[in-house]
Amino acid sequence: MAEMHLANIWFGRRAVALTEQLQQAVHLGFEGIALLSGGISRGAEEGMELRHTQAGTVIAVAADQLLAPQAPSMEHFRWREQDVPLLLKRLNKLQCQHLLIPSGFEARPQAIERGLELLVRVRSGERIDPKCAEALYFATLAPLEWERQLMRLAAFLFALRRQAPGLKVALVPDPSPAGLLNPQRFALLQEEIRALKVGYWHDSGAIETRAMATGEEPGEWLDSFSNIMLGSTLHDFSGGTTLLPPGLGQVDWQLLREYIPRAAIQVLTAAPSYPSEVLTESRSELESHLQS
Repeated sequence: MAEMHLANIWFGRRAVALTEQLQQAVHLGFEGIALLSGGISRGAEEGMELRHTQAGTVIAVAADQLLAPQAPSMEHFRWREQDVPLLLKRLNKLQCQHLLIPSGFEARPQAIERGLELLVRVRSGERIDPKCAEALYFATLAPLEWERQLMRLAAFLFALRRQAPGLKVALVPDPSPAGLLNPQRFALLQEEIRALKVGYWHDSGAIETRAMATGEEPGEWLDSFSNIMLGSTLHDFSGGTTLLPPGLGQVDWQLLREYIPRAAIQVLTAAPSYPSEVLTESRSELESHLQS
């Protein structure tokens, strides 16, 4: 069986202590956990020493998990170069070598607001016509806005790489249509930072959400960036709802199987409402879909 980790999102508020999450994940047959945006893991932001426990590993950490005091910040993650030393210090204490960077939003507040409005409609089950003026609003924003935003992200990544040359780093597209990175902008950014070897993190549910709002097909992301895919968050999507067990939604698992690198990190996640038995079934489902 391929190694698989469990996202801390599934624990919700049932178990927020990082040590308890690790112990439960190992008990359920996972190698450890990934600390993803939207999850709660008390101890991560303190840089808890893990060498005192033998229970599993923290395979990957989203940067916003390391800067939050008790729970993930409700504000959008900001790429501030002055935060890099603190991020690296806490990541090192977690004994983790994979850092995930949230890709941010359009700089204009009205773009974020409109993106959230569209996201609410998608999560109610509506597919947005990408040809309509509302969806195309983002394409008509002044180019310098998103170009400046991309340059700020690039500067943050250069600072991160200077201070941690061996760290494995990946960017995570946001499910909101107001997310800064679409396939075209991600490709442009990669041209600027190619020497940094920053990877791509695929989120099967988030990419399906984007598809409902923007018309981007999941295959567009996979075809363009699977060669730099560091890992993937695995959950299904249906009727605007993510965090579903694999097989209950519309994610094309056969397509993902064709693209996901053998060495990519696999992280299962599900809504906290699902019992632990569902995780075992979901893991078996993924193995049948993703393994030869």
